[in-house]
Amino acid sequence: MNRSRSLCGGIAALVFMSGLGALADECTVTVQPGEPIQEAIDAAPEGALICLPAGEWQENVEISRSLVLRGEDADSVLLRSADPDTPRISILAPEGDVRVEIRDLTIAGAEGDRGVGVWAQDSVEVVIASCVIAGNRAAGIWLAGSTQATISHCTIRGQDWYGGIRLSDSSQATIVESVITHNALGITLAGSSRAKVRDSDISHNRWVGLSIRAAASLSIMDCDVVGNGAFGGLFVEDSGSLLVKGCTVESNNGPGIQLADSAQATITENTILSNGRCGVALRPELMSGMDKAFTGYVIGKRNTGKGNADDDCCPDDLAFLFTKEGGELDQRE
Repeated sequence: MNRSRSLCGGIAALVFMSGLGALADECTVTVQPGEPIQEAIDAAPEGALICLPAGEWQENVEISRSLVLRGEDADSVLLRSADPDTPRISILAPEGDVRVEIRDLTIAGAEGDRGVGVWAQDSVEVVIASCVIAGNRAAGIWLAGSTQATISHCTIRGQDWYGGIRLSDSSQATIVESVITHNALGITLAGSSRAKVRDSDISHNRWVGLSIRAAASLSIMDCDVVGNGAFGGLFVEDSGSLLVKGCTVESNNGPGIQLADSAQATITENTILSNGRCGVALRPELMSGMDKAFTGYVIGKRNTGKGNADDDCCPDDLAFLFTKEGGELDQRE
């Protein structure tokens, strides 16, 4: 992971968590292994802290009130899905104003076609911290509706289909100091969702590290995007937008950064090395028989490129990205 850390991502997470200050900081109830977590949630007062000691629970739970669900630590507390086609933890806010914190747990085993580790929708505010989310088929974390989330110090691995973290609709997320690895897709954004990713490792995902489509927007800073699959490190299409700064984009099987359609990107001060196609590419340059022109916008400077298979940039019109002065390519109609 990139070690040139800024404090901004961690501060952002703490600021968000401070909004949960009304939640309890001493255990309201402790649920022992073999006891149902859902019963404790249903009986808990607003703002409760539900504590889980070392142990394993096989249960799907639904949260629709403000509370904290905290394990002893992620190495010793396992929540395994009882119904593989149901989200392991569902967080809902049908009437709004629900704030939830999930901390120090391993969440696994939603292995059916609709299995998700953590599902949040409506206007939920959620913090997911110091968790391991692994082996859920549809997605590790799926944020929908107008959910706002902070995900920090988590490891998210081994998800299929929609991958590690998926944002849809108008959801928003800040993701800091996390590892998203060995999923089908690392982080995907659709709809008008927005995400900020800092100081994280997005590596060895089967198809792509980060995918932005529709009108979604991503800012990624001081991250490692390494060893991802055929669609490369970062892939932006439709009218999606990307800001990538201070990242290492290395050894991805496809392009380091790939732009298509009317995507817009700011690409600054990154190290883009040894990717299996171009370092930075416009998709029509890579795909034979494709006559759909790129109609987006690219600006940037001070990137370092080396050892990319096809070239540091495709086409040469993007060469300014690897100069000190920089420049722009404006193909907007």
